[in-house]
Amino acid sequence: MSFIFSLSGKTRVVSRSLMVVVMLLAGLTLCGCDTENYEEAETVQHPAGFDVESFVEAAGMGEYDTVFTMIKNGADVNAKNSKGQTALMRAVYNRQQDVVRLLLTHKANPEIRTPTGNSVLVNAARVGDRGIVELLLDAGVDINEKDADPADVTAINIAAYRENVQVFNLLLERGADYSTPSATGFTPLLSAVKSGNLAITRKLLAKGADLEYKTKSGQTALTIARQNNHQAMVNLLERAGARE
Repeated sequence: MSFIFSLSGKTRVVSRSLMVVVMLLAGLTLCGCDTENYEEAETVQHPAGFDVESFVEAAGMGEYDTVFTMIKNGADVNAKNSKGQTALMRAVYNRQQDVVRLLLTHKANPEIRTPTGNSVLVNAARVGDRGIVELLLDAGVDINEKDADPADVTAINIAAYRENVQVFNLLLERGADYSTPSATGFTPLLSAVKSGNLAITRKLLAKGADLEYKTKSGQTALTIARQNNHQAMVNLLERAGARE
């Protein structure tokens, strides 16, 4: 949503969230504005005080100054918008690392689940942002927490499947459990094999990941590699002692 704002004879188009900050700083309300200098691009209602929709939107768009100003004016950093999202959720999913750091510094709760029950940490691994994953871990998030049913995946499982080596290495270094399976029985090793990532597979084998573990449908790592016609993976697993 955008607004048309006239200042000193010049017209500017600004975002809804930035307009809220301008109003807070100037002590304005919509009802007190001169209609010649300010008009809405769309007809909306602006409740007095904190606007959670604008706050969450600004966080997702990476508008650091806007988010900072709204926090200083009393914004509830853990408030949810009409979709059940917090500012931290949106900032994480849109890879806005500076805003994530700002929110965590001001006590945003990284344990609040998304409307679908997903973990913010797992979402950070999902979008592949190592810096944000590290910020969340430093904030005390459980490194082994799972997404909600039906997936039941951990961050390291997602990193292995999506072949994000940087995120995977960080999680492994920080002590993530590399043996926990998903709801369908895929461990990080099986996820890495399925995605065909030799580097991650080697790391997990070096850590002693279970080669014989089977998914709920009875697949081993070697079975999965052969089904995907990944000969280099088959060779790696057989050298490590995998048998069917």
